Amino acid sequence: MTEIGPMLDLAEVHESTESSVWSLAWPDGTEMEVEFEPETCRLCLSSDVGPFTEGNQALAMLLLRFNALGHSTGGQRIGVMEDRILFAYEHSAHELDLPLLAEMLMNFADKARTWSELAERYANGEAENGESALHTLAAGIRV
Repeated sequence: MTEIGPMLDLAEVHESTESSVWSLAWPDGTEMEVEFEPETCRLCLSSDVGPFTEGNQALAMLLLRFNALGHSTGGQRIGVMEDRILFAYEHSAHELDLPLLAEMLMNFADKARTWSELAERYANGEAENGESALHTLAAGIRV
């Protein structure tokens, strides 16, 4: 993971005390956590994409509709933990080399940015753009 920082021009790569978890930060402020699960040889990516305020029915419905798309999301998920919206994706690490890992991380970060922008629009009462973005967001993470 230390090689990926310069390759993606990341602002920060931090390895946690648990050697299989890294925090990545892009210069634009996009952040994600990458966790490697050695038992299953899977990478789990997650990103906090913004606040969820109680009573934001329109955003809650969008999140539910996204998850209901099932397999067409390519394994992407989105949900609420406490008052934060968490975007997540898992992928097998078996076939990943450094260029493929870089592509996956960039694509995930792009989707996280879009979710973050949507969450902000919904928080500001500007919900009309969410539906049009739903199927674009559902397209799988390209690897």
